[in-house]
Amino acid sequence: MPGPGGSFHVMKRFLDPGKALVDGPCSGVRRQAMPFKCMQLTDFVIKFPHSARQKFVRRAWEKENINEKWAATRWAKKIEARAKKAKMTDFDRYKVMKAKKMYSP
Repeated sequence: MPGPGGSFHVMKRFLDPGKALVDGPCSGVRRQAMPFKCMQLTDFVIKFPHSARQKFVRRAWEKENINEKWAATRWAKKIEARAKKAKMTDFDRYKVMKAKKMYSP
């Protein structure tokens, strides 16, 4: 699930109706409590024991190939395109404008 700053992490346990314990072993997110309003859920599910350590979660994450599955989604591609567009220079924007003019009727 993408969280603050676009980091990807695993929800390990519900703490209360507004927060969950999350862990991001492959994205650098340390185990912490995070409010649901800062998270967006995905359809990816990883099975692991209730109180699994970060090492076990990392192995389960890699076994399920979550990074590859995430990179293949439209959501991830849209985020990547938005970031690429934000990094464009004036000259890059000019080239895009000229290319659009060539192909428009």
